[in-house]
Amino acid sequence: MKELFVTVMKNVWQMKDEFFGTGIYLILFLVSVFFFASMERDKKKQHWFLGYTGLFAVIYACPVTAGIIMKYCIGKEVYWRMFWLLPITVMIAYMFTCGIAQIKGHTKKLLVLLLVVTSIAVTAGSHCVYRNGVFEKGPNPYKLNQDILVVCDAIEADAASNGIEEKGVIVPAALSAGIRQYDAAIRMPYGRNALRGEKLSKLASKIYWNINADRIDAQALAFYAYEGSYPYLVYRADADSKAQIEAAGYTMIADVGNYYVYRLTDDAMQDSDWLITQYGHADGNQQMFYTMQDHKGHLVVIDGGWIDGAAEVRTVIETLGNHVDDWLLTHPHDDHIGAFCEIYDDLGSMKIDHVYAVDMASPELCLKNASWDGVDMYRRFLSMDISQLEYVHSGDEISVGDTTIDILSAYEDKIDELSNDLQNDGAMMFRMNGKSETMLFCSDVGKHVSDYLLEKYKDTLKADYLQMGHHGNGGLKADFYEQVHPKVASFDAPDWLMEDEQGIYTTPANKKLMEDMGSEVRSFSTAPNSLILR
Repeated sequence: MKELFVTVMKNVWQMKDEFFGTGIYLILFLVSVFFFASMERDKKKQHWFLGYTGLFAVIYACPVTAGIIMKYCIGKEVYWRMFWLLPITVMIAYMFTCGIAQIKGHTKKLLVLLLVVTSIAVTAGSHCVYRNGVFEKGPNPYKLNQDILVVCDAIEADAASNGIEEKGVIVPAALSAGIRQYDAAIRMPYGRNALRGEKLSKLASKIYWNINADRIDAQALAFYAYEGSYPYLVYRADADSKAQIEAAGYTMIADVGNYYVYRLTDDAMQDSDWLITQYGHADGNQQMFYTMQDHKGHLVVIDGGWIDGAAEVRTVIETLGNHVDDWLLTHPHDDHIGAFCEIYDDLGSMKIDHVYAVDMASPELCLKNASWDGVDMYRRFLSMDISQLEYVHSGDEISVGDTTIDILSAYEDKIDELSNDLQNDGAMMFRMNGKSETMLFCSDVGKHVSDYLLEKYKDTLKADYLQMGHHGNGGLKADFYEQVHPKVASFDAPDWLMEDEQGIYTTPANKKLMEDMGSEVRSFSTAPNSLILR
């Protein structure tokens, strides 16, 4: 309580400086208060001005009222706006008017008036509004950035010509306030509340952090735009982002200099689409962490990566609604389930409906087969009381929303016959089924079971999207990947693994293999990477 009191009072004092600056404005106001208290003869004016000022001072400086106003009304960052309630200018002007009225002679009165005005202007301190650089000629009668006017006019014209009544637009935070001023009919997911750090809706939060990130995730943004009925997008003008945005289903309708204006095409998204996103590792290590979400609020999480990334995984899940329908754990290596184990020990407000894992060989058998293997995180996982846990096996099917996840491979006796690398080769391989497309997740399954799986599934391995086995290092054989023949191949690997120049890893060879068959290669260098599964 004492710490809270000190924090509030410190902010109260700082906000006083924020409003009055370092000039004489505060001194003049205090002098005017003294004038009303000692020299004003009109008791009604005296009581009104002093009483109002005194009441304001109590409300403004009292820790209880100040804390309430900061938290629930205007926010602590702009608490200085409370001073707008005071008739400061009126009181100062009244004081000087009364003083000048006592001076005899028009010339003397004029000189004193000029002296007063000049002294206020010159000594206004660090917040002097008259200093050079504060004022400049407005580019238009609206006194707004010209880009904003052109953007709004372009949206208005395009909406009119295409019969679009709901002019929803997603823009960088820097443009939101100006657009709202110029055309209130244009709907946006957030306004100045985002700039003030206030809580946003779930959808607005996902959009805000995407478009204001260093790199746009255009596929994800298009998915959220469709969900919130925001057909228009405004983004900075550069060739790289333009290519990504247009690949996500947008068409450019205007070039306004610093920004391009886009419209999401009618057939870009469908209600049945799933958004699948790959996340990298902050410190540049390999890991596996994906999310899958639909337009109905379902969320599937795959693995999660290292224990040191638990905070980031938690933040991602919170941003996506904090409710996980299905959490798939492909196998118990540290770079796959570490974050899950850390998060599950303290779920907080997070809700998880189902946890699916592989009924893996025991830690002792894993070590007996491969003495180099790591089992500490596996043992931690086994010691946990996970009420939602269900083990899956080859041939199982998981239903989520309007789609299914087919388990193609998981640890079984056959895996033990073919491989000593039980945790990797016994990992969960599964297929996510969209309405017309599929994505195959190979997790860390490798070459020892490649021929077996190729023979078992043959033509049914064909998929539109592929998560490469074992991060693309080693992994499955070339003929397996050729049978899948995906449009996009996702490597869960950082640059040092993707571009290995010492010949230690096979990732570069697998990258070339996928590129030669026409697949787009994605890795952590551009993460988060999203795709739309139709």
